[in-house]
Amino acid sequence: MKNNRTIQSLGLAVLAGISLVTPAMAVVNIAWVPVGNAGNSADPSTGYGAVGYSYQIGKYEVTNSQYAEFLNAKGASNSNGIYNAGMAGYGIAQTGSFGSYTYSVTSGLENRPVVYVSWYDAARFTNWLGNGQGSGDMETGAYTLSGNTGIITVNSGATVYLPSEDEWYKAGVLRRRHFDILALSERPEHDHHGGRELRYERGRQHRRGQL
Repeated sequence: MKNNRTIQSLGLAVLAGISLVTPAMAVVNIAWVPVGNAGNSADPSTGYGAVGYSYQIGKYEVTNSQYAEFLNAKGASNSNGIYNAGMAGYGIAQTGSFGSYTYSVTSGLENRPVVYVSWYDAARFTNWLGNGQGSGDMETGAYTLSGNTGIITVNSGATVYLPSEDEWYKAGVLRRRHFDILALSERPEHDHHGGRELRYERGRQHRRGQL
């Protein structure tokens, strides 16, 4: 079931359920933006954007600082290559040796979006978030992974997922258009109550985010 979950993104987006509770030990906190209007039609010009449920998506892309927390929690041996050497030129450095790697972020680049992240890296970050961070598992959760190839199992009941194309499109393109309409509706000469309903729906249900 996709209902009651949240998405987030990393250039990466993650989706998490309404039941998502951030544990006290969590160091990566995601700012979620609700996306309502469940059951909307697709954009007729592209065919994208139809989503049958409300959700929340991360307001911002996952940053270097947030991804470095993941690396320091799970990357001592850089299992499955969650750190890419290309990240060094964009703000995340790896030091130490195999089994004891640590990661630091260049001063001033903490809030830059993380780069050199593969789909598998994003899925592992997503699993880790949904499993409470810290020592939480990164190989299963929303996705059951087997290395960086092969069949990927998508599991129901998880709290954080990567967004689908339709979820991304609705949150970005279609939602922006709704806000343009909302801005007009709040002018005195366009006192439509539809905009207020949209705000109410967006506040009722799930979350989606970005990595």
